[in-house]
Amino acid sequence: MLELHGCPIDHDDAVRLYDALYTEGSPASRETAEAIRWGSIYGVAAELEPDMRAALLRVVSVSASNRLT
Repeated sequence: MLELHGCPIDHDDAVRLYDALYTEGSPASRETAEAIRWGSIYGVAAELEPDMRAALLRVVSVSASNRLT
């Protein structure tokens, strides 16, 4: 199981995050997607730089707002 900043992320959620980040398309999003992919495969905590955290927050925010509408 992957852990991001103390939050456990199961395989299915990691796949969804990867897809959303890769689809978003910015360099930071794609780098974050790869960090999540490899972190999930090897079960290690992903260390995210500030631009990677921002990319992750963007896709999570968009996903959350889409679920509310």
